[in-house]
Amino acid sequence: SLRWGRALSAALDTSTDNIPALRGRTLVLVDTSASMNNALSAKSEMTRAEAAAVFGVAAAKRTGKVDLVGFASGAFEHRIRPGDALLTTVQQFVGRIGEVGHGTDMNPALQKFYKGHDRILVFSDEQVARRVNWPAGASVYVWNLGGYAASAVDTSQRGHVELGGLSDATFKIIPLIEAGRDASWPF
Repeated sequence: SLRWGRALSAALDTSTDNIPALRGRTLVLVDTSASMNNALSAKSEMTRAEAAAVFGVAAAKRTGKVDLVGFASGAFEHRIRPGDALLTTVQQFVGRIGEVGHGTDMNPALQKFYKGHDRILVFSDEQVARRVNWPAGASVYVWNLGGYAASAVDTSQRGHVELGGLSDATFKIIPLIEAGRDASWPF
């Protein structure tokens, strides 16, 4: 209902204050493949793609120096204008689902949009079409929304992290992980 739209939008924008602002440049990859059209859980009508869009856009709006990219068989960049409401931006992003195919291939997105970013945030069900060629030197954080056993990220590599669960609290561990890696305070 549009009756509650303004209040819900304001609440959603306010809730992004829980997401830490990350230093440096961030590439946010949101999976828009066909398998992401499944429900997030048995108790939810929200699809994995919609949840990924909410968290991907929220991270992009809060982080600052960020490139937000949707991917499937191909990839597209989604620009965020300063001052745009989170809910409106999510709706625009979700409206682009299907634009670049229906497979799950992160490689075209990485090849086209990775430009020496400090970190890569990925929201996906990880039904990858082929092995992912992660760029050397970037920290990689993957939220697996499908719960599949196979992972697209090799967590034995330094700076590659697989995250379970999807909440704004998981964003808070990123600065802690990076501080531990860089041996900065509080470590």
